[in-house]
Amino acid sequence: MRNSKVKQLFISGLFVLLNLCTPTAKAQYYSDEPTFFGGFILGTNFAQVDGDNFAGFRKIGLNGGAIVHTRIGEGFTASMELLYSQKGSIAGKNQVPIRYGPSRFLIEEYNIRITSASVPLSINYFFPDKRSIVSAGATYAYLVDATAVLNGVETIEQFPFKKHEVALQLGGSYRLWKKFYLNMRFQMSMLNIRKTYDPRAERAEQFNRMVSLRLMYLFKNND
Repeated sequence: MRNSKVKQLFISGLFVLLNLCTPTAKAQYYSDEPTFFGGFILGTNFAQVDGDNFAGFRKIGLNGGAIVHTRIGEGFTASMELLYSQKGSIAGKNQVPIRYGPSRFLIEEYNIRITSASVPLSINYFFPDKRSIVSAGATYAYLVDATAVLNGVETIEQFPFKKHEVALQLGGSYRLWKKFYLNMRFQMSMLNIRKTYDPRAERAEQFNRMVSLRLMYLFKNND
């Protein structure tokens, strides 16, 4: 029931963002640039969980939603996104089987799947060439769904994840063609994402770490 309410809120928030994106409103001090503009985002996450003893951004998931910008100065905007985001961790074929923990427990399979509704807030700088953008900010994410599998057995009920996450992010975008931009972002949680951990395979402190590669379409004037 809770997940269905989150999905409804996500869809409602997406609708509000899209209404802010179109039509674009122009400010008096910008003759040809809109005060508000936005667009769509669709791409892929490459994720891992720091603290699970399996390095590498091997977990692949979807990253998609909408973004809205508001101008705050010459070349600068503040932006808000509403995203559906999949992340987690998976052991690579060359990393298992492995023995870990005080009892040297044999790990043959390890897989974490996390789905969240995320709201990234960023400050962005558009370079004078109007092709390049750099961004920095923070993200709030609400956990929609999560599963954790160790050697074929789900462990999520015994070792659950926290419902709320706050992360820092840094990224950049480059205009490929007209209103299409290629965006890359690095993100890492600031606080531990796990309530309790499995001592057979994990460390106490765990953090999501993620690289996102996305295509962004902006309803924005381009020279």
